[in-house]
Amino acid sequence: MFSSNRILTLDVGASKVMLAEFSVKNSALPVLTKIATSQFDGNNGQDVNFATLAAEGTIKRLMNQAGIMPAPLYVSLSGQSVFTRFAKVPKLGDKNDLESQIYQEVAQNLPFPIEDVVWDYQILPENDPTEADVLIVAVKKELAEDVARCAESAGLQLSLIDSAALSLYNSVRYNYPDLDGCTMTLDIGARSTSLIFVEGGKFFVRSIPIGGNMITTEISKVLGISVEDAEQLKLEKGFVALGGTFAIQDDEVADKCSKIIRNVVTRLHMEINRSINFYRSQQSGSAPERILLTGGGSMTKMLNEFFSEKFGIQVEYLNPFANVAVDIDNGIEVSNEDLFLLANSVGLILRKCVKCPVEIDLMPTEVVKARKFVKKIPFFVISVVAFLLMSICWNQSAYKQNTINEARINKISSKLSALKNAQREMDSINSDFVAYNEKSQYIANFFAARNSYSELIDVISQALEGPCWLKSFEIKEDDLYLVVTGYPDDIDEIKTAEKSAGEVILEKLAKAGASKKIFSSEKDNFKVESERTKGAIGEIELCIKLANVPGLLPGAIVNSEEEE
Repeated sequence: MFSSNRILTLDVGASKVMLAEFSVKNSALPVLTKIATSQFDGNNGQDVNFATLAAEGTIKRLMNQAGIMPAPLYVSLSGQSVFTRFAKVPKLGDKNDLESQIYQEVAQNLPFPIEDVVWDYQILPENDPTEADVLIVAVKKELAEDVARCAESAGLQLSLIDSAALSLYNSVRYNYPDLDGCTMTLDIGARSTSLIFVEGGKFFVRSIPIGGNMITTEISKVLGISVEDAEQLKLEKGFVALGGTFAIQDDEVADKCSKIIRNVVTRLHMEINRSINFYRSQQSGSAPERILLTGGGSMTKMLNEFFSEKFGIQVEYLNPFANVAVDIDNGIEVSNEDLFLLANSVGLILRKCVKCPVEIDLMPTEVVKARKFVKKIPFFVISVVAFLLMSICWNQSAYKQNTINEARINKISSKLSALKNAQREMDSINSDFVAYNEKSQYIANFFAARNSYSELIDVISQALEGPCWLKSFEIKEDDLYLVVTGYPDDIDEIKTAEKSAGEVILEKLAKAGASKKIFSSEKDNFKVESERTKGAIGEIELCIKLANVPGLLPGAIVNSEEEE
């Protein structure tokens, strides 16, 4: 087992891998003790491949570089690889019902099959007594398993997989506990920018596919240079031009570069504005009163002045170590640029030390099961030893007890034989009773089934009172297909602002058939197949799942293939 006094955090971005070691002795606040980083090409358009990191031994190399020993590993995944959704789920029934509704919400909204993902959810602080605000986070199972194999290849025990955006949110809440109003955190990475809105107990996360690589690509395209030269130029001379007429007379290349950067961040500003409008209109949020900048892309010179000019609010750089200590005796410089980029890592380590506002875990199910099994092995060994000792003691006393038990068994056997005879007689009587009861129930159900067609016609007639009439109906297996016709003007009078005419008729049919339990009670089993107009007549085709097929005994289902 690894020591729980140290935790390693791994933050893998599009162009940089950061491994950090924190000391977490005795429930005290975490202390950053070591950092190791590795830069790689983030402009090749490829996603981070944990399998490649494992094959190349990147994590092991970083550990050797910084003298980091094995310890439990916490990993954050970048925003573009993580599916995040905020949903409202009606509070119906108990906790199991709520979890079932959340499962359905996940299955319906994921862009890939639910069996191919690892997902988790958290119920957010309640604002509505009738609906639960739920945060749903998912990642492809293949990626989560690659993370686990990457940790294993470095000899590390993977203990947590979190979303980078949610780790950053926890970091902001911990380091800035007294924020009032709405704060917007911008994590500008190489490929994307994550927006985290923090407003009291409410928060919202969104990702924009604009990052530092887009600036590099634009510089390469406009100036006609390689991507590598464009990246170097951006780092050496790049800054955001403030105003269209601003220019640097002494350096034409830097002047062009600054205006290219301004064009890209102007696009980013427009997308951020759209996200703010969405947050305010759809999430009932407020306009941001301040901006916190983080991420490698936010280090572009004069970017903070640009956003301050555009948004007209306070803009500052996020300090992830406002309330987290750094072990300067271990050779870490407080001014180290990498410290600024450890906001996600700080959010990860807080999961070990304090109760965080959002606690999501995307560990693969198989890894969690295997880890639990390994933890149980010592208990299994103790149980086996205890069982063997008990067996020895029991065998010693079993021989002495055997003679006494044989005498008791002989006495009980004679009484048991008499009871068995009586039991056989009772079983015979009970069998006859069950047979007669089944026959009587069959007869009762048979007569009830004969009246089921008339009941179905009565229910349809009640629901269609008005300007529409039934053209035809057909029963296929346990589905009832209705064709309702009427004049288009009359049909238009039926529909409402929220529901079509077909949906209104389905609602009437559900109410009319509720007491007699003719139709299935599930809402999804009432469908409008089509609504169309043929000449002067409108037609509505409906499909309803039947609880019992007319003319058959309850529970029987017609099989059309067998009938043919």
